Amino acid sequence: NKFTESTEVKGDITLYAQWTVNQYTITFDSDGGSSVAPITLDYGAAVTASADPTKEGYTFTGWSPALPETMPANDLTITAQWTIDTYIITYNLDGGTNDDSNPATYTVNDEVALVPASKTGYTFVGWFDQESGGSKVETIPFGSTGDITLYARFKVNQYTITYMVDGKTYGDVETYDFG
Repeated sequence: NKFTESTEVKGDITLYAQWTVNQYTITFDSDGGSSVAPITLDYGAAVTASADPTKEGYTFTGWSPALPETMPANDLTITAQWTIDTYIITYNLDGGTNDDSNPATYTVNDEVALVPASKTGYTFVGWFDQESGGSKVETIPFGSTGDITLYARFKVNQYTITYMVDGKTYGDVETYDFG
């Protein structure tokens, strides 16, 4: 039976407490990554991790504070921890040399302005994203991800030879490619 303040008691009785378990919520702050749905569970229930968040250019390294194994007796907000990914830039120089200011790596937070390569007897045309054809690449823009290979393209220099005898042009003016 359920007793109220107006219930008259006429002798010894035993009362039994009735309890309802409280529920609490873990909220996930993905710190710019993909959203993670909150978890609402009874106090003491096993907490099962949901899928890790993702963030372009970063690797998820865990939660802070760590996700508890069982639901605590309070609401909790935990924040995603990230390390920034580093991507490799490979330069295919086609026999030329690269300027030391061209970086070997970049991150999603970098904007990389590329410096021309050089090759004796040739004029640098540009960096391209494919060995033949493809698009010219002048910068690796902010927000870019992934390893990249850049291909240097050169145009052969031409030189003109004019033969002179006693201050006068002798024969035809000739143009030759370097080499």
